[in-house]
Amino acid sequence: MIGRARKQKKVLDRDYVLEKVQADGQTLVYQQIENSFTQPNGPVAQKMLDWAIDCTRDSEGDLLELYCGNGNFSLALAKNFRRVLATELAKPSVQSAQYNIAANHIDNVQIVRMSAEEFTQAINGEREFRRLQDQGVTLSDYQCNTIFVDPPRAGHG
Repeated sequence: MIGRARKQKKVLDRDYVLEKVQADGQTLVYQQIENSFTQPNGPVAQKMLDWAIDCTRDSEGDLLELYCGNGNFSLALAKNFRRVLATELAKPSVQSAQYNIAANHIDNVQIVRMSAEEFTQAINGEREFRRLQDQGVTLSDYQCNTIFVDPPRAGHG
């Protein structure tokens, strides 16, 4: 239970729910943080994941996902790629994605907290980011042949 009033938030127990989603014959566990975007319709979420898995089944190299949120697609698609590098700007979503990686025992997904614009600067060598270094991410090690983008409603992040 969460109560809100004028810039105040009271959490009685926790500010998330755990959800299980079936995707391509596997059960994935997702921590869904309060006030973060998620697909509220379970059957639609399953169809979206199944479709994305089918589309990337014969992919080679690595996946880059921009605006990954809690890792919803990143985790489901990880089995189709050597590695997944995903970006997200919102700290709570990044924390949730890290939880989801551990909860699903997926070892080829790396989440980096940065905007798509910052990532573009980093990959183009225009700017260095300590966040990448701190997480041991060397962009030149990735061969991102596939890019997945599911941007926020505002279209920027």
